Amino acid sequence: MHFRFLIIVSCLLLICIPCLALADTVPDGNSKGGALWPDSRFTDNGDDTMTDRITGLVWPQEGGAVSVGSCRGGTKSWDGAREYVRCLNDQGYLGYADWRLPTVKELKSLINPGEANSAQRLNGLGFRTVRSSEYWSSTSYDSVKGYAWVVGLWVGGTDCSNMEYHYQAWPVRGGAMIRGVK
Repeated sequence: MHFRFLIIVSCLLLICIPCLALADTVPDGNSKGGALWPDSRFTDNGDDTMTDRITGLVWPQEGGAVSVGSCRGGTKSWDGAREYVRCLNDQGYLGYADWRLPTVKELKSLINPGEANSAQRLNGLGFRTVRSSEYWSSTSYDSVKGYAWVVGLWVGGTDCSNMEYHYQAWPVRGGAMIRGVK
């Protein structure tokens, strides 16, 4: 019995330790070489979207996964988040059909390292319903099959998670896609 426990703990450590080690290698939210985060960073486009003036990305003002037509909102698995974005595109969400899940770096760019809760800050800058919780990225975790990167929008933590777990999905469009994890 004791031997089984040690095997299980060892397997968990082999999965979790690499995730935690790499989580700290993701750069902070200042995606343009340390550019400061001005209050006027986001422009309200007047169509329920906001443009990030640093990255050029366009985000829906609704930061939570809302129900749109046949697209059901709420938290989702990683595959569910990808399907949700496909559904939004089929519905022409906010007049666009090129939404996608953001990369881990794109989500991380929303974090303001000087703020205790980036979700609250974003809600104060024109976004609505940005949750103080984890959001799925499109970036899978190459070292462990079935895992992908998530970003916590309260303290800015980045971690890899089992793709079956349920987190928020916040689509993005445009901009120069910020790829990779480092």
